[in-house]
Amino acid sequence: MSINTRPLDVLFVVPMNPPDIPGSVPDAIEPPKDVRFMAAYLDRRGCGVHLIDPNVTGQTPEQVAEEAATADPNLVVMSVRGFNPTA
Repeated sequence: MSINTRPLDVLFVVPMNPPDIPGSVPDAIEPPKDVRFMAAYLDRRGCGVHLIDPNVTGQTPEQVAEEAATADPNLVVMSVRGFNPTA
C-alpha cells in the first residue's frame, strides 16, 4: 500500500522474520494476510493507511523506525503472531 492524499491514520509494521539458525531448514516468508485485511478494512472506511514490511523491502530496524517517525501516523500497529506459545 502506498501513502495517499489522506492524512496517515494507521501505520502497519510487519515484524522482521528472525534469521534462520545455521543448519536448520529456512522458514518461508508468509504474506501478512491479517495486516492486509485490517488495512483494507480501514482504507474502505476512509482511513489513511500505510504498510511497512521489512521482509520485502530489506530495511533495517533503524530504517523502519525512521520511516515510521517520518510518516507521523496517529497509530502504529505491529501484528505479532506465531505458533509458538511464547511468541
